[in-house]
Parts: sequence; C-alpha cells; structure tokens
Amino acid sequence: MIDGIDVFKATFFPLYPFHIQIHSFFLNKILKATESRTTLVHFHSPLVPPVRTTLPTIVTVHTPMKVDARYHESNNLYLLAEKMQSLILYPRIELKLFRSSRKMTAVCHSVAQELAEYGIDPKEVKVLGNGVDEKFFSPPKNWKRSG
Repeated sequence: MIDGIDVFKATFFPLYPFHIQIHSFFLNKILKATESRTTLVHFHSPLVPPVRTTLPTIVTVHTPMKVDARYHESNNLYLLAEKMQSLILYPRIELKLFRSSRKMTAVCHSVAQELAEYGIDPKEVKVLGNGVDEKFFSPPKNWKRSG
C-alpha cells in the first residue's frame, strides 16, 4: 500500500521470447483476484500485454516500442530476432493496450509526439513527467555528475 492505495505488481520473468505471455498470465491472475475491489488499472508501457477487464484503464508510456526498436542493435542472430520482434510484434501488442485504455499519459512531450506513429493524437496524451521519489532513489554521496 502506498499512500492508502493498494498497488499490485505482476511477476515478470524475462524468458525471451515468451516473457509477454508469461507476464500476461500473472497480470490476469492479479486482476481476477482483485477486480471486485479495484477501481482503476494503471499500466506502464513498454511491453504490457493487453488484458481483459471491465475496469477503467490508464496507460503511462515511457517509450513506444515502435520507436525504441529502431535503436536496438542487431550484431548477431539473437539481437536481430529481438529487433524484428520489437519492430513487428510489440507494436501490435502496444496498440491493443493503447486502444483499450481510457486515458493515455506519457513521461515527456517527445514520447507523446512519438505516439502519433500509432495513430494517437499527441494532444490527447497527458504529459505527467517521469517522477522519482528522491528519498528512495538518490545518487551515492560520492557521485559526481560528468559533463
């Protein structure tokens, strides 16, 4: 519980290429167990499988895979396969999630602009910023910023 709000995180196993299907199993299990007492489902993308729920959903996009995949290296067969999956399969999964969400948010204006590649009007995307709890995440005391 965070500030009086129940927060559930689904288990994630990075077992490529089945990680999305495995994650979907755990998401649906949590939703089924909590749906009667849940009022809103908030997803953080990339790579959240769309789930079936009657609850209102909101998705916060940190990076759209359609754009991010362009920067993936393809130096070997594994990386090439991962890049192709990121260019072809992941955008289809994301689009389903985006279309099923009641509200779209992004962590910055450039991400909102990138969502236009999915047919989403960037003006309809609320930019929230990428908040960080400085009490929990902070640089070490001897850390010095370069540049």
